[in-house]
Amino acid sequence: MFRLKRVLAGGAAAIVVVTSLLLPSPAFAAPAMITVSGHVSLGSTSAGAGSVEISVARGLGQPPVVAGAVDAAGNYSVQVAQGSPFLLQADNVGPGNFAPYLSASFDSPSCTVESQDYTTAASDIANWNITLPVGGELKGTVKNLKGAPVSDVEVWAYDIHGCETLGGGQPDTRITLPNTDSTGTYDFRNLAATGAYRVEFYSGGAEPTTYLEGFLGMAAGAPQGVPYTVKPGQVRSGVDMTLVQGGRVTGTIGCASCDLSRLDPAKVALSVEGYNASSASWVSSAPGRVERTGSALTYQTTFIYPGSYRITVSYPDDAFQPASTATFTVSEGAVASRDVTLASAASTQPGVPAKVNSYITALYKDFLGRAPGTSEIAFWADRLKTGSPRSSVSLGFADSDEYRLIRIDAAYESVLHRPSDAPGRLFWLDRMHRGLTQTDDVEMTYYASAEYYDQHGGNDAGFVTGVYIALLGRMPSQADIVFWGGIAERQGRMEVVKDFWISTETAQKRVGAMYALYLGRTPDPSGLKTWTDFDLANGDSLTRSTLTSSDEYFDRAATRFPVS
Repeated sequence: MFRLKRVLAGGAAAIVVVTSLLLPSPAFAAPAMITVSGHVSLGSTSAGAGSVEISVARGLGQPPVVAGAVDAAGNYSVQVAQGSPFLLQADNVGPGNFAPYLSASFDSPSCTVESQDYTTAASDIANWNITLPVGGELKGTVKNLKGAPVSDVEVWAYDIHGCETLGGGQPDTRITLPNTDSTGTYDFRNLAATGAYRVEFYSGGAEPTTYLEGFLGMAAGAPQGVPYTVKPGQVRSGVDMTLVQGGRVTGTIGCASCDLSRLDPAKVALSVEGYNASSASWVSSAPGRVERTGSALTYQTTFIYPGSYRITVSYPDDAFQPASTATFTVSEGAVASRDVTLASAASTQPGVPAKVNSYITALYKDFLGRAPGTSEIAFWADRLKTGSPRSSVSLGFADSDEYRLIRIDAAYESVLHRPSDAPGRLFWLDRMHRGLTQTDDVEMTYYASAEYYDQHGGNDAGFVTGVYIALLGRMPSQADIVFWGGIAERQGRMEVVKDFWISTETAQKRVGAMYALYLGRTPDPSGLKTWTDFDLANGDSLTRSTLTSSDEYFDRAATRFPVS
C-alpha cells in the first residue's frame, strides 16, 4: 500500500550488491532480536500461504520493508530489534480484496506517525493476530477523446480522509500502480471500504500528445474530481478516465474611470472559475498570469480542462468590485479570448458627506456583499445625521434579515456542504425573529446534527475529527478522540460543539477573521485578548457590530471606498 515500500525495498537490494565489493570492516555487535508472531485472517477466513505479505518499519521514520509472509496455516513470524520502535504492516497479495493493516494510524497534523504510536518490546510478542477487513476494487481504462487507450499513464489513489503528502522519510499513504499498458488499464485492489478515494492520472508527456493531469469525475466546476468509494467485496469496474489536451484563455483587464497605469499587475488576482451544480457555486480551476503589455494589462491562462467557465478578477484596493465575465466555453486544445473590466465600488448620494458615503458603502460590502443603492445610502445617512450612533447603524446590519439569510446559507455550505433549502431558511429566520436563537447558533446546530454526523462516518471518532478540523484547523490525537467521543456519548454532540465554540482557541480564530475582514490587519496581542474576551461574553454579532462602528473602521472605509 505504501509507495516507499517498493522504492526502498529495491534500494536495499542495491546496497547488498555494493557492500559485497567493499573491504572487510571491523566487527560490530549485532543488536539483540525478538520475534513477533501471530495469525492473519482475511475477513472471516484464515489466510493461506502466499496470500499476505508482512512488512516491518524498523525504527522511527523508516519505511516498511517486506519481512515475511504467512504460512499455509495463516501464521507469520518476523524479527525486530529488542527495545527499538517498530511498525507492523500486512497487505493482501493474493486473490480477493482486503484492506491493508498498519499497527499505527496517521493522526498528527504533519501526516506522520508519532513516536508514541510505535511499538517497542523487550521480549518476544506472540499472538499478535491480524484481521484484514473485506475491501473493494476500482478499475477502468484510460482513454483520449477519440476513445483510444492511453499507455504509460501514472495513476495514484488518495484516501481523502488520510494523508496525501510524502516528507521526512515517513510512509506515503497514496496508492500507486504500474503505468498503464497498451490497453490503458488501471486496477486498484484491496481498497478499504471506509475510504473515499481521489484518483489522479498523469501522462508525463510520454504519448505523442501531452495530456492534462486529470482526476476521476473531473469537470469545470470540480477541478480535483470527486471521491469514489467501494463497498466490502465490491468490484467497481468500468470507471474510465478520459484524458484531454488543455485549452487557453487570454484577454485584457481594464478599469472604469481609473488610471490603469497605477494598477500593479502583481496585485491583480485572476482566476478561471467553473460552475459546480451540486454545490451551486463557482469553483476556481486555475489562476492566470497578469502582466503589463505597453499601456495595457493582459492575462493568459494555460492547461484549462474543456468546459464552461468565467473569468473573475479582483484587486486589493476596495475601490474596485470583483468583476466576472459572462460564461464561455473552452474546447480541447483551443484558445478563447475574454476581456474583463474592474468597476469602481464607490456609492454616493448628493448631500451626504464623503466619509459617510464611504462608511455606508463599507457596511454594505462587508455584511451584505453588495453595493448600496442611493435610497439606502440616504436612509442610513439620515439616521447618522439625526443623532443615531454608528453602533446602532452597524447593529442594524448585523441583525438584518438579509444578513441573517446570508449567514444561514453560508452555514449550509460551510458545514453541511450543500445548498440551503427554503423551509430551513424560514425556520431559522423565524427563530431569530422570536429571539429564540442567534445567528451563530445555526452553525453550531449543524455541526451537532445527524446529517453532519453521518457525513463523517456515522461514528463518534469521525464526528470529533471533523469538528477538530473545522473549528481548530488541526487533527485530534487518539486521546482527544476518546475523550470527546465519551462526552458526545454521555452528554450529546451539541455539548461537544458548544465546548469547542466557546473555547478561547476558536474565539481567537473568529476574532482574527473579523480583524482581517473589517480592519484589514492582524490583531495585536492586547487587542486579540480584549476582543476575544468581548466575543465570549457578548457573542459574534455584537462583536461584529462593535468593530464596524469603531473609528478605525470608519477611517479605513474612506481609503477603501474613496469618493471621487
